[in-house]
Amino acid sequence: MNAQGLALAKLPRLLVWLVLILTTGPAVAGAYIGLGAGSADYDGNLFHVDVDDDDLGWKIFGGYRFNRFLGLEAAWLDLGEVSGRNYKVETTGFSFQGVASLPMGPVFSAFAKLGAIAWKQDNRVIGQNRDRSGTDVSWGFGGQLRLFDNRLGIRLEWERFESDLSVDLISLGASYHF
Repeated sequence: MNAQGLALAKLPRLLVWLVLILTTGPAVAGAYIGLGAGSADYDGNLFHVDVDDDDLGWKIFGGYRFNRFLGLEAAWLDLGEVSGRNYKVETTGFSFQGVASLPMGPVFSAFAKLGAIAWKQDNRVIGQNRDRSGTDVSWGFGGQLRLFDNRLGIRLEWERFESDLSVDLISLGASYHF
């Protein structure tokens, strides 16, 4: 049998496996809401001025898990305000991300996120207002502990938001799962 025939022969097993992944875990499927806060670290070059500073960042998020492996999450973010001798930058935004989870026991799971952020930056650079906005890629990873019959989630995560500057948010959060 050639390679193409071998691949076609394995296709039914792959489809069964895919259906099982997408339909298992109804006990953890459903909507959730939460809050997170932590350190927002800015890094980059804004209008020829180096920016390397951090501030308190926070977010309100909500999402839906289709099963224990896949979900979607949206968040409103305030990534703080950083300032230096020649600049002042404040970033807010709305993110939308796909979430892939890997259960690692009955109460803990690791997850990765990939999506986009629609951001707005209020910039004051070298005495001039240079406000900007845009849409760019966002991604991250973390771990979540689920307690109280899977209703309460405690998560630690790292996320990268690209804008005119790169902003890393390391946050500790809590979520309620319906």
